[in-house]
Amino acid sequence: MNNKYIIRAFYMLWVIILLFFSCQDNNNKIIDEKNIGDVKDKQSIEYFPNGVIKSKYDYKDGKKNGKFVRYYQNSSIMEYGVFVNDELEGYVYSFSESGDTVSISKFSNGNLLEFVRYEEGKKSMKADHVEKTFTRYDDNGIIIDISPL
Repeated sequence: MNNKYIIRAFYMLWVIILLFFSCQDNNNKIIDEKNIGDVKDKQSIEYFPNGVIKSKYDYKDGKKNGKFVRYYQNSSIMEYGVFVNDELEGYVYSFSESGDTVSISKFSNGNLLEFVRYEEGKKSMKADHVEKTFTRYDDNGIIIDISPL
């Protein structure tokens, strides 16, 4: 008789523990990591509470290396680009929830070189951090003015 109650108690405890962990809020927590070879080489995947993927990052030697993608809760892409040794490199593309281009940024060794903003699918402004200029465009893509940054 005692063994029967002990087994039931352990079973109930196990169910309670499972329920506790399954009801945890996984917002902003990495809950899936794939090791690729060495433990320092992996892909981390972060999820929204509803189970939709929030972001994916590749790591090599413990640093962000490779493609990254961030998503909206509706699964559309918010932003994607590339990291090299924990620094943004090349172009980073940002989108609205409906898929329209919002901005394109150009990086080198983590330094922002250029930022282009789009409104309704058309270039509206550009900040060139190399030339140190700020350019505004009209609705037809024609330059309105250029000023120093």
